[in-house]
Amino acid sequence: MRMYLILKERAAAFRADPEVHEALTAAARVAERSQPTLNDCETYIDLLADPSAYKDFDATPTSTARLRLCRAAAADTGAPDGARA
Repeated sequence: MRMYLILKERAAAFRADPEVHEALTAAARVAERSQPTLNDCETYIDLLADPSAYKDFDATPTSTARLRLCRAAAADTGAPDGARA
């Protein structure tokens, strides 16, 4: 139970950290992740019929955002206070 309470406290601190919040909202664009790839009336066949939708995709901004999110998470990887390693 002690470990649970320690981790609960650490999770709350992590979520309250402004740097983490910025990484989740601006850098990683988490809100955009909830948008579906296909529009309401669009099918998978429609997507495949338009090669520009996936062949011309530039993954660099996505990978850069993922790297920023990983860095923000890595900044908080220390052992919880009072917990044994």
